[in-house]
Amino acid sequence: MSHEGDPKAKRHRIESLESELVRYDWIKGESLQSLFDRLMVLVNKIRVLGSEDWSDSKVARLFMRAYKEKDKSLARMIRGRDDYEEMTSYQLFAKIQQHESEEAPTKTRDSHPSVANDQDSTKKGKNLKSKKVVEDSSDDERSRDDDTTMFIKTFKKFF
Repeated sequence: MSHEGDPKAKRHRIESLESELVRYDWIKGESLQSLFDRLMVLVNKIRVLGSEDWSDSKVARLFMRAYKEKDKSLARMIRGRDDYEEMTSYQLFAKIQQHESEEAPTKTRDSHPSVANDQDSTKKGKNLKSKKVVEDSSDDERSRDDDTTMFIKTFKKFF
């Protein structure tokens, strides 16, 4: 038992690790996996020292607080779920990871340069200004419809 340290030293180490958790936040450019791993390393160190203060739901809420800096709408949607309070940090991580992997192909397609160039050349080919205005407004409506459809599909997957 002496190799584990005395209770006073353990308590000091737990408090030190908990102060790191208070400052736990998303680091710009950090991956979702890295964010999750950093949290779990700290929490596991605290648990190994004997603290029982860090339940799975408490860890999940802390993870969500840090994640919402990246995607507030997804965070809001997940928090609105009936089972949010019972979610473990691993379940929450899996939901977010699933959502991000589904979003990646869409973002890649939308940001592809050849798609953007094709759209620009189509717009430049129009001669009449009135046709451009009508076309631009219909593109905006289609874009909003696509965004709404994507949001609804994503929302349904969570339920």
